[in-house]
Order: sequence, then structure tokens, then C-alpha cells
Amino acid sequence: AAQDKVLFEALALAALQKMASFNPQALANTAWAMATLELRVDPLLQQLQRCCLASMECFNQQDLANVAWALASLGALHDELMTK
Repeated sequence: AAQDKVLFEALALAALQKMASFNPQALANTAWAMATLELRVDPLLQQLQRCCLASMECFNQQDLANVAWALASLGALHDELMTK
């Protein structure tokens, strides 16, 4: 379990560094994976929220639903993101 935590934190850091280049589906998949694993890494969540806001007009309904569910599951709702 401790090894898993170290691995997931390393993956989160790698995703954080590349997230600005993610398309909407990759952002939604990242959010979904974090929520499914109950992995709350605040810097990653904050970057995810910023990237989602920046590309919101390109999201399809499934991407939007996945991001909303993931953020709600992680207790990381973002007011601007949820009302845009």
C-alpha cells in the first residue's frame, strides 16, 4: 500500500507536468482515475481545474459528466467550473 502511494504520487507529478497539453478526454480520464483511486493531490486537482476551464468549450457531454462526478467525489468542486 505504501508503494502504491509513492507510485501514484509519482504518476500525479508526471501528469501535472504534461497536463497543459491534455485534450478534453485525457483531462476527463485523469479526473475519473483520480476519483476512482480516491487520490487527492491538490496541486494536480488545481491544475486539472485550470485546464478544464481553459478548454471547456471543447468538452463533450461525457467528458463534462466525468469531470463533474470526479470533482464531486473528491470533494473538490470548483464554483467557476461548475457554472460555466
